[in-house]
Amino acid sequence: MIRWDFPLVRILLIVVLIGAASKPLSAQTTLSFARLNETVGLTNNTINDIAQDTLGFIWIGTEDGLFRYDGKEFESFRRIKGNSNTIPNNNVQSIYVDTKNNVWVLTDFGIAIYDYSNGLFNRILPSTSPDGLNYRSVTSIASAKNKFLIGTFGAGASLYQEGRFELLTSKNELNYPLESQQITAVEFMDDSLYYFGTWQDGLYRFNQSTRFCSRIPIGEKDNYRVTSIFKDAQLNLWVTTNYGLLLIEHSSKAARFFGHEQNTNLPDDEFLSILVDEGVIWLGTRNSGLLKISLLELLTHHTSFKVEFIAYKLVMGNCKNYHQSISEERVI
Repeated sequence: MIRWDFPLVRILLIVVLIGAASKPLSAQTTLSFARLNETVGLTNNTINDIAQDTLGFIWIGTEDGLFRYDGKEFESFRRIKGNSNTIPNNNVQSIYVDTKNNVWVLTDFGIAIYDYSNGLFNRILPSTSPDGLNYRSVTSIASAKNKFLIGTFGAGASLYQEGRFELLTSKNELNYPLESQQITAVEFMDDSLYYFGTWQDGLYRFNQSTRFCSRIPIGEKDNYRVTSIFKDAQLNLWVTTNYGLLLIEHSSKAARFFGHEQNTNLPDDEFLSILVDEGVIWLGTRNSGLLKISLLELLTHHTSFKVEFIAYKLVMGNCKNYHQSISEERVI
């Protein structure tokens, strides 16, 4: 399990906030939010992740089980001892919905995939088999063309396809400087170029064809923490870190860095999450709440783009300023 040094609080920005991207905050009507907790069936308030499937259901991962929200009430899913069709562990670290609407539930003891046809879960458990899941704590996932990148917090990353795992981060391979096996985020750039974010060792680029892996530094710093990777509609990768924001351009594969030292409009360098939506960057921070930045301004005015602070009290009253993840609601 990832032991973050900040609460694992993940914020779902409902459609009223995402829709607000196209106009200034001052022009909007008053935003209203409803708190969902144990009074409506969400019995654990430590939220690790939120995802929405193509049917419109909201899936919520907590430290004590998985919940599904239909807009009115929550249904809970927990591990049941002796029942292999339940989630394998109640500590749900991440949720992912693939292109076939399969709901992948990453836990502290393997993976569960929800089967809509029967309402049961199919498990993928840690295994000593050479082509099995090689570690219990599964942290991150990405998919492309029926292939899945799977990150673990202790045994690196693997490629999963056709029911078999292939370990990608073996220290025995040539041209492989990956020092950390604690993976926090994974993403495909294309069919053979993968990116791994680590807990304390920065961001790595892995070429599946050549089996070559290289670290991407921020200036002279390479032992930074990657907190999330987001792929935008143009297939660029946005990487949030505890040292600033990285943009990996799809066309050139070049890395661009945005941080407080380059632009003092940014309040600090600890970024936790990002969403790029219709020309607007929503940036979750460690200490300064939610930031709103024009994508065009950021790309054209690298060191002088404006930053709009979205008051945190609009979202969660007097709670702290953590924004661990930002998601958008899809209207079906």
